[in-house]
Amino acid sequence: MTHKSGTLLLIVLLLLTAALPACGSFVPADSRAEAPATPDPADLALTPQPTDAPITDDAGGYARAFYRAWEAGDYLGMYSLLAPSSQAVVDSVAFVERYAETMDTASIEGVHIQPLAQLQEGDTAEFSVRVTLASAVVGDIIRDHTMRLAYEGGRWGVVWDEGLILPELAGGNRLALELRIPSRGNIYDRDGQALAYQGTAYELGVVPGQIADEPGLLAVLSATLNTTADRIQAKYANALPDWYVPVGLVSEETLQAHALALEPYLGQGLTTPDRKPSRLYSESDSAAHVIGYLGQIPAEELADYKARGYRGDELVGLAGLEAWGEEYLNGTRGGILSVIDSAGNVVELLQDREPEVARSIYTTIDLDFQAAVEQALADAIATHPAAEYGAIVVLDPQSGAVRAMATYPSYDPQAFNPLRDDAAMPSARCSTTPASRC
Repeated sequence: MTHKSGTLLLIVLLLLTAALPACGSFVPADSRAEAPATPDPADLALTPQPTDAPITDDAGGYARAFYRAWEAGDYLGMYSLLAPSSQAVVDSVAFVERYAETMDTASIEGVHIQPLAQLQEGDTAEFSVRVTLASAVVGDIIRDHTMRLAYEGGRWGVVWDEGLILPELAGGNRLALELRIPSRGNIYDRDGQALAYQGTAYELGVVPGQIADEPGLLAVLSATLNTTADRIQAKYANALPDWYVPVGLVSEETLQAHALALEPYLGQGLTTPDRKPSRLYSESDSAAHVIGYLGQIPAEELADYKARGYRGDELVGLAGLEAWGEEYLNGTRGGILSVIDSAGNVVELLQDREPEVARSIYTTIDLDFQAAVEQALADAIATHPAAEYGAIVVLDPQSGAVRAMATYPSYDPQAFNPLRDDAAMPSARCSTTPASRC
């Protein structure tokens, strides 16, 4: 090869070497790792990001269900709607007892709910409501609540605390009720003579360990209570020495008649007579089946009476006008409802209402005529060889008013008084002897 041709070949090779990078057909590899490129914020904003599924359930539906259950008295249903975190703090038994105790103490007859507002954001919500607790004793208790709800375990639940019953009960406070009970109304005949009225009776009681002269004390009590010494002694036979044991109930007149005989035994086993209001009847005990009688509240009706403001230990009308007119004769109870802390200290006065005076019942019965008709009926049965029972109703021919209603045999309304010493004795309940009473 000539020098000229060698020079030409070298130029061609140099040109090819320079042209290859320009055409992009070959880039020498770099053994170092490339640094990641910095992303453009604008590009990131356009890139879809993974998110939680939105909560579509309505928290307000759970709140309304909670309050509807309260209106229905379904405390377990209410508990089922609590958030799991709240159920972990209070169990169902304690929850039910808390509501039941509050409702019972305040004599709540009904619960009324008025939703006010609702706010739901993400997995939390608030539900505002006005709650009216209708008390038979102190009237309506109205409070506004803001309930919190949380979305836990795939559902909404109530974030509960005691303040949702009443704001004043937060922190473990409780309610206490002091009843104000009006005197029971009377039952009169057409002329205003009392067929049944409120009077005073006295309870006699003993402390066994203080009895100094037992034979003497029993003799005086037997004469005062018109019962046997053995029956009186049996009442305290199994009592501890320092127990107070009631042995009988007597009228004010009876107590006064035996006061001098009882006085030496006061403090010597006999305690000071305890004054108690009592239901009294006419001296003739006439119209017993018309008047009816009082007795302890039947067990199956106890809850209903308590909801109406009764303590549960009162005597109520169980028959006759006493039962028919219970609502009138009982009056309207009042009371003081207070909030107390765990130590029993009064924190604040919640509600206060005065009682309303009871109303009396006036009948068309003529008491003196009633007594005469009863005696005539008893005499007729006594002289009739086959008669064992009977009844008479006498109407006023001008007005149709009932002047007398007599039945035989009859009874003494006081025989059903559980405080009376012989109340449980069959002989005290009715008589089969004409013109006599039990």
